[in-house]
Amino acid sequence: MSKPAQPLFILDIGTRKVAGVVVKPKGQGLKVLAARVLEHPDRAMRDGQVHRVEAVAEVVKQVKSALEADMGHPLPEAAVAAAGRALLTQSAAAHRRYPCPTEVTREDLLALELAAARAAQSALQPPGGKRQLLHCVGFSVVKFQLDQESLDDLAGHRGREISVEVLATFLPRQVVDSLMAVLRRAKLAATSLTLEPIAALEATLPPDLRRMNIALVDVGAGTSDIALTREGSVFGYAMVTQAGDEITERLCEHYLLEFNEAERIKRLLDTAGEAPLAFTSILGKIIQKPAAEIIEHLSPDVSRLARAIAEAISKLNGQAPRAVVMVGGGSATPGLGEAVAEILGMDPHRVGTRGPDSIKGLENPTQVLHGIEGVTPLGIGMLAVQGRGLKFISAQVNGQSVQLLALTEEPTVFDALLSAGREVRHLYPRPGQAVTYTLNGRLITRPGTLGQPAHLQVNDADATLDTVVEENARIAFQEARDGEDAVLTPADVAKPKGPHWCTINGQNRELNLQLLYHGQPLDPEQPIPDRAELTWVSSISLLDLIPELEQAPERVLRYRVSVDGRQREVVQQQGIELKVNGRSADHRDHPRPNDRVEWTRSESGGLRLSEVVGDLPATSRITVQVNGQTKALDTGGCRLFVNGQPASQEEVVPDQAEIVVETLASAPPIMSQALVDLDLKPPKNAGPLIILVDGQKAAFTTPLRNGSQIEITFG
Repeated sequence: MSKPAQPLFILDIGTRKVAGVVVKPKGQGLKVLAARVLEHPDRAMRDGQVHRVEAVAEVVKQVKSALEADMGHPLPEAAVAAAGRALLTQSAAAHRRYPCPTEVTREDLLALELAAARAAQSALQPPGGKRQLLHCVGFSVVKFQLDQESLDDLAGHRGREISVEVLATFLPRQVVDSLMAVLRRAKLAATSLTLEPIAALEATLPPDLRRMNIALVDVGAGTSDIALTREGSVFGYAMVTQAGDEITERLCEHYLLEFNEAERIKRLLDTAGEAPLAFTSILGKIIQKPAAEIIEHLSPDVSRLARAIAEAISKLNGQAPRAVVMVGGGSATPGLGEAVAEILGMDPHRVGTRGPDSIKGLENPTQVLHGIEGVTPLGIGMLAVQGRGLKFISAQVNGQSVQLLALTEEPTVFDALLSAGREVRHLYPRPGQAVTYTLNGRLITRPGTLGQPAHLQVNDADATLDTVVEENARIAFQEARDGEDAVLTPADVAKPKGPHWCTINGQNRELNLQLLYHGQPLDPEQPIPDRAELTWVSSISLLDLIPELEQAPERVLRYRVSVDGRQREVVQQQGIELKVNGRSADHRDHPRPNDRVEWTRSESGGLRLSEVVGDLPATSRITVQVNGQTKALDTGGCRLFVNGQPASQEEVVPDQAEIVVETLASAPPIMSQALVDLDLKPPKNAGPLIILVDGQKAAFTTPLRNGSQIEITFG
């Protein structure tokens, strides 16, 4: 957009005043040709918002007529600014996970940023209420992450999961609509639209200063608008619903003043000096008070305003900025700058005001806009002569009319989809769910389909998210189609490469395979569930593969025994010993490809005790010396008895045997256990029994240890 050569009419429609100025570029600066400021006769605007369109339009008409008289020609168009009070700032994040490590493209990042901006927009909607129509006027990326690691840029990297966090700023469409309604009634067309905080920033902070972390605070009548700069650009906006009117209303309440009278007194406080200020109450009484006394009375209200501003700055910036620049009529409130500095913990010299005299290249012979309240209209003029501002473009998304309002000169398909309220999930398909299964012990995944990505066109030509959108563009958006979930049937499970063999006693036997699910045959038409355990095995059993198993002599012996008084039957297969891959097998088993099958004939060796009682805890023992002879004592585990006689687990058990399993205590043996099976007949005329263990007198319950020396005598 080229810079206009003709003079431009600039309008700043504020809560208390309407400022009109006619400017033209001069060199690298700006020349003011004419300027007028007119106050609203009543409160037709509150907190920067138009409440009564007709009343506000009437003041605009008066300013317009006066400037047309000054210039000697009509002014049919005006550059305007939307109130910063309406700006809504919201942070939000979006994530995307790929099925496998994937290279991140620029298109992926744009889609993710769109998702985050949409999430921020959704977060600003009232719960359960009517949906608020919002313009996204800009956003900045706070951070990118790749697989939970923060990076400056993700394009070109490979990973499984990407995420982005953005800080997005929105403007309610109602604000723009009401502003345009005022212009229409004043017979004005909008040549450009900007935002009041951006205009104030343009006038007070040239680009070289925006490299620093600076907070600009435009303290108006109804709101205090905040813009924050860092590394050369604006990264966030905030708004405080407190400003100069709160101070004015406090004067009204305390001294019973009409609003305009209180506003007049407030403006005189900073320049009154020692002289008392005289004013008239609503009861007609004339009051005279020193400015210092009035300022002292307003101190709590000024502190509340300062705290609201400081807290908004801290919340958005995360810490105190390097400096705070204050503009707007409310910034002249006595003590406000010092209170903001104190709350932020800053040096008072780092908080101050900047007026039009700080604008480089400004020529203002009218001297109408010479105070700090003139910053915003002059900033609007600077942006207008540079051809910068919010650009309105009408477009269609799948036949839906949308108004694009963007800070860039070239709105894109990205902006159009955001304005149309498209969700990011419609841009990229969701891959279908996979089915996982194990086949002969090996984990296999059958993926779902990837689906079809969204298809974008602008005026019937293929497009991407960053394709530039012109006026009346027709955007066709075909939503992505999600992938289909994987379905697994027996026909989809690949057989091992043939031929399929097993070996039987070293000889190859070809197998005809069948598929089993958890050991059971499958219905060929039945889908296989996720995480199934599948096995390819021979369709016939070992009995069918080895005829000798059928021809073997009587193979089953039955034993009936009693174990601790309970009757049991033990079945023993004799004649054939069958093993698969070195492990005992049953003749009904179905071998798998590459199994090693071995069978041998065996003679009956009888029923061993271990086949009846199974594995038992091992019995531990210690040895002691009793009168010089070694004796073993059990200290735990079990002792076995067959038909009343001690036995080992390897002994052969006869049919009808009575088996007793005696569990031994795990405590150390005592002296009485060492006396079992000893001949302790005392000689004639012998004295009492004397027991010594390791030279110490002992009793029958004395514990023994391994290697204990026991001496037994009679006194």
